[in-house]
Amino acid sequence: MSEEKEARKVVRAGLYRGLTAVCAFTLSLSMGAGTLLEGYRSTIDSNLGTTSEKFVSTSTADEPLYENYKPSSDVLNADGTGNSRALIQKGIDLGRKQEAEGAVLLKNNTSDGRGLPLQSGENVSLFGIRSHTMLLGSGMGTKVMGPCISLEQALSQNKTDF
Repeated sequence: MSEEKEARKVVRAGLYRGLTAVCAFTLSLSMGAGTLLEGYRSTIDSNLGTTSEKFVSTSTADEPLYENYKPSSDVLNADGTGNSRALIQKGIDLGRKQEAEGAVLLKNNTSDGRGLPLQSGENVSLFGIRSHTMLLGSGMGTKVMGPCISLEQALSQNKTDF
């Protein structure tokens, strides 16, 4: 009897090892296939005529999404459509206003006791890597490609991108 029990234990152990190996292989195969399919999602969708994702926004009386937003008249054309140049200029003006208000904080006027806590001879750098290598997105993004203004152009030529 004990030999039979030992034989069953050996068979069970082999069966469990085999099942574990099959499950591990299936898991790794499905993870690899999922990553591959996700990476080529748009190509697969275009070839199969399917849609992998869809943006749905609903507006209710309790939570209106778009109905309450009306841009100011200074960024609209006479027919009510958006004026891109006016909107871009408004953004530039806002950036300049924010810079002007922020630059006031950088004055190290210690005579009135309201300046920055900097000692004489200390320096402050206002430009980091993002001022030279512009990225889309936060922290880790893709490098901006196409017509954009570098920091050097903005400082030396007072250029805009339109």
